Amino acid sequence: MEVPGLRGRVAVITAAGQNIGKAVALAFARAGAHIVITGGSDLAKIEAVADEARSLGVEAVASVCDGTDETAMNALIEWAVAELGGVDIAVSCVGIGPHQPIAEITLQDWQKVMNTNLGSAFILTQAVLPHMRRRK
Repeated sequence: MEVPGLRGRVAVITAAGQNIGKAVALAFARAGAHIVITGGSDLAKIEAVADEARSLGVEAVASVCDGTDETAMNALIEWAVAELGGVDIAVSCVGIGPHQPIAEITLQDWQKVMNTNLGSAFILTQAVLPHMRRRK
């Protein structure tokens, strides 16, 4: 389903190799947006999503990137801009959770969850913002 205003736009979606991130990436592709997708480690999964998006008639590029690594995210965005000409949309789908009762979660475990889930969204936003401003 094409969504007005998305055709030809470039969307960056993190954690797009599976689950919610994959669904978001493919929804943008079905709406006519070109996509840049990333995931933390499994390039084969990310490439499979990119292949599926390309079959929908849009451009799609994929790369492994640790969303909590500012340097890596900045490099990914620069690469994405070089590949697809810019960035219009950014969606952070990175998310982890503790897998034990709250009474057993350490502060260190909790800080890892917060750094991963919120920190990665902050890092992505800072990386894309200058490019998004240029494209208004």
